[in-house]
Amino acid sequence: MIGTVLRVRYELVQVLDEGPIFTTYVGRDRQANKDVAVRVLHEPYAGEKAFHSALKETIERSHRADHPSIERIAELDVHDGIAYMVGELTVGTRLDDRIRKLAPFSVPLAVTTAVDVCEALAALHRVGLVHGDIGAHTIVVRPDNSVCLQLTDFWEAYGASATAGSVVLQSMAPYLAPEVCAGAMPTPSSDVYAVGVLLYEMLTGRQPFQGETAIATAMKHAAAPIPNVATLNRSVPPTLVEIVRRSLAKAPEERYRDASELLSELRVFQDALRFGRSVTVNSPGASTKRTPLAGVEAEVAPRMSAIESEAVRRKGIDVSDTGIPGFLKGAIWFFSALIGGMVLAFVIFNVNKPQQVRVPDLRGLSVAEASDQLNRLHLNLRVGARETNEEVPRDHIVDLNPSANQPVFEGSTVTAKVSSGSRFVTVPDLRGYTVDDARALLKTVDLELDERVIKRRNDQYAAGTVFDQSPEPKRRLERLSRVSVTVSSPDEVSRVDTTTSYMHKIKLDLSSLDRPVVVRVDMTDARPTRVVYERRHEPGDTVEFEAEGIGEDATISIFYDNELVKTVPIKATRDGRE
Repeated sequence: MIGTVLRVRYELVQVLDEGPIFTTYVGRDRQANKDVAVRVLHEPYAGEKAFHSALKETIERSHRADHPSIERIAELDVHDGIAYMVGELTVGTRLDDRIRKLAPFSVPLAVTTAVDVCEALAALHRVGLVHGDIGAHTIVVRPDNSVCLQLTDFWEAYGASATAGSVVLQSMAPYLAPEVCAGAMPTPSSDVYAVGVLLYEMLTGRQPFQGETAIATAMKHAAAPIPNVATLNRSVPPTLVEIVRRSLAKAPEERYRDASELLSELRVFQDALRFGRSVTVNSPGASTKRTPLAGVEAEVAPRMSAIESEAVRRKGIDVSDTGIPGFLKGAIWFFSALIGGMVLAFVIFNVNKPQQVRVPDLRGLSVAEASDQLNRLHLNLRVGARETNEEVPRDHIVDLNPSANQPVFEGSTVTAKVSSGSRFVTVPDLRGYTVDDARALLKTVDLELDERVIKRRNDQYAAGTVFDQSPEPKRRLERLSRVSVTVSSPDEVSRVDTTTSYMHKIKLDLSSLDRPVVVRVDMTDARPTRVVYERRHEPGDTVEFEAEGIGEDATISIFYDNELVKTVPIKATRDGRE
């Protein structure tokens, strides 16, 4: 729909976000000469009149709250069968993307983000509104790190659609309070619960309650014990641990009543962080008065005495008061001291000797989970080699050294072989993105953008945006492969030969190798990336082969044991050889 103009006013120029109910575009408001956010409803929601009416009521109701951190949606309209909403454009990154890339956040950053969210929520709660869908997916973080809450109060409108409610449930479920999961209506207290989930997620990089389905997640909200955030992030102070715990309380009356109450507690904690003060959390019904320990005296250690008993000297041989001659008494003292020293050394050695523990079976766990388990046993984790694995997810443990159940001393280091994920990834849809944005998107899935960008005229896409790509979206492709794109241009400025076949002669010198490796060469030309050579070689070998390519220009990627070594552009000569 890029290039579509709605009501002769809003021109869709770029896809901003793809959701289950609507796609969000950057739109150019020709009348006001500014960029706006345009949400175009998908089918069947575009034709549901009851849903439209509910959305209009939601939009009007949300105008009661005026706060810079709350997105303002202006209207809902229909043009040529296209139902769309127009609102202010918020430039930034969705919080779930930031958590995925940056978590765990530092304590000050997580608290600052939560304070901004609570300030916006407090503005809603003061005018009798509830957001109802607070989550990392409905919060945008601007470049200055301030936040913007989106889709305020939309939870009620979803219920007017035949299917929208069930469609959005999967994204809402991780943040829904137990009473909402049980069928109750959202309240300010349930918004507080969602902020508690957000705090836990920002501080640990994972949600406190996760199930394979929305129903399974809801059951965990209701029955699973509240996890301690400090278990996964030991840098979280006890006061903040208690704030998160209280926000996630199962019973609404045990939580903060609304965002203002939670905001007040967070601000006190935030000030304490800045000035290095200690602070305690006022739990419901609990006294914060502390019993001083001043004035209590206790003997720290027994008194030491150096009083010597008076010795009796007699003429001739010195005899102690026990009747033992002095020289014999000295010998006894010497050997007693020697034996005592040996016993003491043995005791000290065994007391300080590290305890033996067995390495737990960490295979299949994430690196964070494995590190946490080892820390409890006073062991250290070191990430060693990484390898592609079709069964073990990325950043999860494949194997251990020492292996599971092997005895080791406390303080030892366990080296883990970690999965780098599947050898193949899914090619994202790059259409509508600028070249820089397409490159950044490919990088997130371990793919690369071919530097040979083709430019052609295309009236349906904005100039400078991608309108075609190879391989096509959703295709499975090997990691680190290249994707070529065609970009819209006012004039067709580059042409690519996609029919003529050339033979490229390729020669590789392996004299620098110190071990045998599997050499693989991938080629990218007018056709998608493909393997043109793969064979095991010894150090000192010379690799020579010919590979057929389409078009004069191509790029080869050289891999040793599936690790990219070099990417080289090549060009065929007039006689068909490089």
